[in-house]
Amino acid sequence: MTIAFASLLFLCITGDANSVPKEEIKRVVREFVLAHLDTSKEEAMIEFRSIPETTVPLGDPYTLRIAAEVVPPLRGNLSLPVEIVVQGHAVGRSIVSLRIRRYGVVFVTSRQLDRHAPLSDADIVSRRIETTLMPADFITDKEQLRRKRTTRILAAGTVLRESNVETIPLVNQNDLVTLVIRTGAVRLFTQAVAKGDGREGDFVTVQTSATRQKIRARVASEKTVELLIE
Repeated sequence: MTIAFASLLFLCITGDANSVPKEEIKRVVREFVLAHLDTSKEEAMIEFRSIPETTVPLGDPYTLRIAAEVVPPLRGNLSLPVEIVVQGHAVGRSIVSLRIRRYGVVFVTSRQLDRHAPLSDADIVSRRIETTLMPADFITDKEQLRRKRTTRILAAGTVLRESNVETIPLVNQNDLVTLVIRTGAVRLFTQAVAKGDGREGDFVTVQTSATRQKIRARVASEKTVELLIE
C-alpha cells in the first residue's frame, strides 16, 4: 500500500566545515524510519550500507530532509534520498543505502500436520526468528490460532500464516444437523444432512431426512442451521 506524506525536516548542526557529518545523515534517516515503522508485530534493526560524501557551502546553516513522496516498504534493502536545504532551497542530495532487518515471534508446527487437522497447543511452538523476507501474513498472536485447522499438509517447522490456516467449520459435509425452521414466533425442528462445510453465518445446502428436500440454510451454531420464513 502506498502512503503519501509530507517531507520531514530535521535541524542539523551549523558547522564551519563544508562536509555534512555522516552521523547527522544517519540520525535523520533513523528518525524517519522509526517514525514510519510499525513495531507492534516485529522488532527492527537498521544497518547502513552506503552514505556518500555530501557537502554544503562553507558556513551556511542547513537542514536535512528525506526527499521522498511515498514511504517505501521498510524491510530489506532500500535507498532513501536525503536533501540538504539552505535558506529553503535544496542544494544537494545524498542517496543513502540501508538494510532494515525485521525480527518477530512466530508460531511453527511441532510435527507434520495433515490437511484440515485441528490445531492444538501440542501442535504449536513459538520461535523468535528474522522475518525480513517472510510473507506479511505470518501469525504472531496465539489467539489467532484458536479454533483453526490447516488448509493443506504442513511439514514440521512450517511457519503458521493466515493463508495456511482457517476457522474450523461448525458444520461439515455429511454431518447430521438440526434444521430449525423459524416463521414468526414459531420454531420447527427437524433433522437434515449437510451437503457442504459452513462457519457461523455461512449458508449451506442441507437435505432433510424426512422428505429428502434440499434447502439453503444459515449456520447458527455447531451442527445447527436455521431457515427463516418471512
